[in-house]
Amino acid sequence: MYGFKPQMRYSSPHKAAHAWLMRCHGMSTQMARMLKQAGQKAPDVKPVLEVNAEHPLVKKLVGSVHFNDLAHILFDQALLAEGGLPEDPAAYVKRVNALLV
Repeated sequence: MYGFKPQMRYSSPHKAAHAWLMRCHGMSTQMARMLKQAGQKAPDVKPVLEVNAEHPLVKKLVGSVHFNDLAHILFDQALLAEGGLPEDPAAYVKRVNALLV
């Protein structure tokens, strides 16, 4: 799905959010995308998904038969929350819709 396997890390509940992205290079995925669109070189941004292990939504992940889909949704939501876009928006919509039905 992604050009890399997203890394996920559990964190202490210091944030009210259920998930957020951390960066190794300090550059957002949105900034890297804009540089590439402008024909500039940009480092490969491989964000780490940090989740609040105490958040009720994250607790539902544990043992869920939909773990992979839910983890991808959390990653894509974290991208959307920072102003970025999922790598495959159609796949994101398909995952969300499958869980709603």
